[in-house]
Amino acid sequence: MESLSEELLNAWLDVSAVIRNDRFVNGLTFNETFICNLLLRQKKKDDAVFLTAADLCARTGILKSQMNRCLTSLEEKGLVERIRSEEDKRKVFIKFREENAEIYEREHEHTLRIPEILTREMGEKRVREMIAMLDEVTEITGRIIKAEEKGERE
Repeated sequence: MESLSEELLNAWLDVSAVIRNDRFVNGLTFNETFICNLLLRQKKKDDAVFLTAADLCARTGILKSQMNRCLTSLEEKGLVERIRSEEDKRKVFIKFREENAEIYEREHEHTLRIPEILTREMGEKRVREMIAMLDEVTEITGRIIKAEEKGERE
C-alpha cells in the first residue's frame, strides 16, 4: 500500500504532466505562454516595473539558457522586447509588446477553456477551495525549497 506522501507525489506529477504539456497551447510553447502571462500580470500590477530574465527564471523555474531561447523566440514573434537599464547597463528588462498582444490573447483564451470546464464540472465553491489550497501548496513548497537550498531541513 502506498504512503500518503507517495499518493500526493503521484497526483502532483499527474497534474504537472497534463498542465506542462505543450498540446495545452497551440501557437506558442507552454513556456512562452507562461512568460507572457507573467509579464502581463506584472504590467497590470505596476506598469512602471519591468521583470528581468532572472526574475522570470526565478518565477517559472526555467533554466537561464532555456529562458534566453524563449525570450529570443518571443522577440522574433514580436511579443517582447529587451530594454537595457539606463541606471545599470548590466540589467536588461523584458517588456511585453502590447501591439502584438492578440497572438498571446488567442493562446490565453484557448488555455482558459480548461479552467472554465473545471469550474462548471466541480462548481465555483470547490474551485475556490482548490485555488486556496494550491496557493498554500505553492507557499509551503517554496519555503521548503528555499530552506533546502540553504542546507536547512524542515
